[in-house]
Amino acid sequence: MANDLEDLMNRISLGEDDSDEDEIVIEEKWVDEDNTIGESCLIGKLMLKKPYNLDAMKTALMKAWLISTELNIREIGHRLFIFNFQSEMKKGKVILRQPWFFNKALLILKEFDGSEELESLDISHCPFWVQIYGFPIRFISEKIGVVVGEKIGEVLAVDTDDQKRAWGKWMKVRINVHVYTPLEKECWISLPDGRKIWLTFKFEKLPDFCFVCGYLSHLENDCDKAVAMQMAYLSIKRLYDVSLRAEGLKASGALVVQKNSLESPSLSVYRDETVAETQPAEIHSKKDIPSFNAGQ
Repeated sequence: MANDLEDLMNRISLGEDDSDEDEIVIEEKWVDEDNTIGESCLIGKLMLKKPYNLDAMKTALMKAWLISTELNIREIGHRLFIFNFQSEMKKGKVILRQPWFFNKALLILKEFDGSEELESLDISHCPFWVQIYGFPIRFISEKIGVVVGEKIGEVLAVDTDDQKRAWGKWMKVRINVHVYTPLEKECWISLPDGRKIWLTFKFEKLPDFCFVCGYLSHLENDCDKAVAMQMAYLSIKRLYDVSLRAEGLKASGALVVQKNSLESPSLSVYRDETVAETQPAEIHSKKDIPSFNAGQ
């Protein structure tokens, strides 16, 4: 027993930093070798200010996610949750079908393997399909969708056919939207012939948001700008309205999904409910985009 204790103490390195505080160094061999602990887990943040019932949220999400077996949910912080699924496949379907809501408030979901500190987690983005209106048909292409989509946020996918074109009243782009910045409503673009075109954006499955500042993270009743306006002017100026919300239409055709940066050659193709990895295909980098600039 004494030898075991002495051996354990020898494996713990005690040192001092600049502030003379003791430091315990954890060796890699002490860490659980089972690296699958997070493979079926997601971390989520609920953008809801008012009180809620955890059991009611669990019941609602299991119904929405078509889960008939047990779903383990643990609250690990303020409106912060760990979701433990029975299978990695079910977890993957939930991630792909974002966004999700509870009580009309956004639930941001993110992959989580348990190795990151909770305080350092960046849970500030959520993917949305965005409909872009105003394009002449000639300019509805994947390349141009990427350029315009970057006005809104990180482009994840462009809904196009096999020739990388889209046909219809709008172009549809999958975008990772920052919930703590105002939603983009519109922008000017300059065409190669010198014409300027006004584009407008509509977000599919858009939850309730603040009509004063355009944030997804709170509603008007919780908006500091709205309170300041009422105190100063006894009225509120709303820059947003429900026209930013589009009906959630199901994407069709092949969706070219960009996993990393614009320069990454790694692609996936979504068709219906199946995710299939493809061979590296051509990806258009910024330098390949034709003369075409999104206006401010």
